[in-house]
Amino acid sequence: MKPEDLLREPGSRNRNPFIAAIFHETNLAETKGSGIRSMRSLMEKA
Repeated sequence: MKPEDLLREPGSRNRNPFIAAIFHETNLAETKGSGIRSMRSLMEKA
């Protein structure tokens, strides 16, 4: 997990790349690093 002050910076790392790959392949996860940006955009629209 990233410190809160770095959340707007690009980049992330997987703690478990095997689980991340499964979630991505089954469409249960977005592209790496897009989650915070998506959530902030959705919250602003709401």
